Amino acid sequence: MLIDNDVLIDAGTGIGDLELADLDSIRHVFLTHAHLDHIAGLPMLVDRVFDENFTVPLTVYALEETLRAIQEHLFNGVIWPDFAKLPTPERPMLRYRVCSPGDTIRIDHRDFYAVDVMHSVPSLGYTVRNSGGAFAVSGDTKSNETL
Repeated sequence: MLIDNDVLIDAGTGIGDLELADLDSIRHVFLTHAHLDHIAGLPMLVDRVFDENFTVPLTVYALEETLRAIQEHLFNGVIWPDFAKLPTPERPMLRYRVCSPGDTIRIDHRDFYAVDVMHSVPSLGYTVRNSGGAFAVSGDTKSNETL
């Protein structure tokens, strides 16, 4: 789900429906969980926006377990380059930020509030709020009272 032009919630196969130019402005990705259908587009996104002269890195927000899974099994230098070390470890294109239930991340005029949701793996949902209103995204969840 593309929000405005710079934030994605999940980076699954739907990212392929976006125009290439739409990807260039994305700098924030909120992951609900680490299942492939929610992260499959992330390697191609990072590859697309990678520029050694970047001004704003790509930041991925998720539970610690989700971030660990993509670091160990995806961006590990075997399956895909470790963009958390490129172009240099001191100035990486890809940054990770642990997001836990109850955390609010403010990006410009929007607040992203992390909500614990039930799924077969550790997962988050998010409510997104700005001055015009709010909506919620649950990922692949079943009914739960937290959302």
